[in-house]
Amino acid sequence: SSASAAVVPFPELCASGTPAQIRAAILDGADIVERNSEGVTPLMFAAAGNPDPLAASELLDAGASLTERDYAGLTPLMWAAARNEEPQVSALLLQRGAEVNARSRDGVTPLLFAAGNNENPEIASLLLKAGADKDAKNRSGWSAFMFAAANNPNPEILRVLRSSGADPNARSADGWTPLMRAAAHTSTPEIVREFLRFGADANARGGEQETPLMAAARFNTNAAVLRELLQNGADPNARDKNGVTVLMWAAANNLNPEIVSVLAKAGAYPDARGKNGDTAIMGAAMSNPNPQVVAALVEAGADVNMKGPRDWTALMFGALHTRNPEVVSSLLAAGANATIQNRDGGRAIDYAGKNPHLKGTKAYWLLNEASY
Repeated sequence: SSASAAVVPFPELCASGTPAQIRAAILDGADIVERNSEGVTPLMFAAAGNPDPLAASELLDAGASLTERDYAGLTPLMWAAARNEEPQVSALLLQRGAEVNARSRDGVTPLLFAAGNNENPEIASLLLKAGADKDAKNRSGWSAFMFAAANNPNPEILRVLRSSGADPNARSADGWTPLMRAAAHTSTPEIVREFLRFGADANARGGEQETPLMAAARFNTNAAVLRELLQNGADPNARDKNGVTVLMWAAANNLNPEIVSVLAKAGAYPDARGKNGDTAIMGAAMSNPNPQVVAALVEAGADVNMKGPRDWTALMFGALHTRNPEVVSSLLAAGANATIQNRDGGRAIDYAGKNPHLKGTKAYWLLNEASY
């Protein structure tokens, strides 16, 4: 009823109301160019949220403009492409003259918005048929494939882009390929599989000589994504330009211990040394707050008492740098020798006192006891 409709603010009504309710509100004097704090207009609310294309139609008939932009430079069509899974809404905006290759302030086109955010592949398909530039990139050099790889769980989007002739290997400004982006961020192994099916290189190198498997090892907690890459020839012992191995990236950054186990089973050397002589377990001790990662490395055959730069051990690195005392307990439980001295004559306990996260904890006293 119009009584209850009046309670709903006009922009929200445009997103969820019927065309008749929207028309009634307009006749009642609703402000069709009103903007919220982000500069979003009623037409954008309708474009993004209302499955009925006639909602947007009512606003356009009342004088709303297809060229209006919010403060990030998004047009109504961009909002529809990103958020509205009903293709008829984007179709209506295009039919009424929306610019298919307009760009937001970050250089994002409607197709890029659809590729990254809309799980309905028909939206991307519709935009391409309407003349969307298949090779458009945003200011960071991200292509539609890149947006889909990083954010869209539906592999069907990739097939739509592929059939348009877009390049699945187009790199962004940082030298990454879409497969690297998928490896780092997708929780859907099928996305990775689809890129590999398109002939994406499982051992491509980015600007820092990093590989897709390194991107996954560093950022992705889904072990199935790494398995997909490994089964397709990704090298478990590749190194980046700083000599950092895949396992080192995982050990220092990935909170899921299963990632370490998957890499080790695939043949990653547990005790490979970096340029300074550091090993994966040293990186885990220093930077990874999950003590189970240390345990997984030891189970994979890592030597917990190996000496690195200036004869420092993993236990020393953990004592000085860890934010979680359990990491030190985990190293001790794995057989770390607390009596070892480095080249400066220091033992782990000598550094533990400088670590505010460790000082005075149960792990600190365990370490203290093991040091004499």
